[in-house]
Amino acid sequence: MKNHYTEHIQMTDVCTYGDMKLHALVEMLLNAACRAADDLGFGISELNSRNKSWVLARLQLAIDSYPRQDEDVEIETWIEQNRFSFSTRNFRVWRLEGNGTRTQLVHAKSIWAVIDLDSRENVNLFDEQLFRDAVDGERLSLPASVSKSDRILPLDAKYRIQY
Repeated sequence: MKNHYTEHIQMTDVCTYGDMKLHALVEMLLNAACRAADDLGFGISELNSRNKSWVLARLQLAIDSYPRQDEDVEIETWIEQNRFSFSTRNFRVWRLEGNGTRTQLVHAKSIWAVIDLDSRENVNLFDEQLFRDAVDGERLSLPASVSKSDRILPLDAKYRIQY
């Protein structure tokens, strides 16, 4: 089951160039995940009543283009799978064009765990029918992670700071 939410990109969500700030984009995705879980009946309030909570374990983004100020975007989100004590939730962010078409801007994959609030250990609730019914199953392919050698400069790298 896919959930769809529409958001308007506000001035406070963008940098000086008009592109959405990364932290605002992540916050928008996490809010969509929370809304979807609430809509499906296993949001944070429901889990808290069982002394459990969601914990974000991993978030991977592939950004083709950032949303821009005053644009309307659609966030599409769904559960790919629930396995053991982890749930994989995917996202797509679409720019809504004036002519009714849409352009994909972002796709993302998140991995969530459910923990017991007293023991702080993972718990497996995903065998319950409520969770099984919510799985859409569509897999989302993301580019491979940047290799470690591409991210870390060699120790002999020189930096020059100019004021």
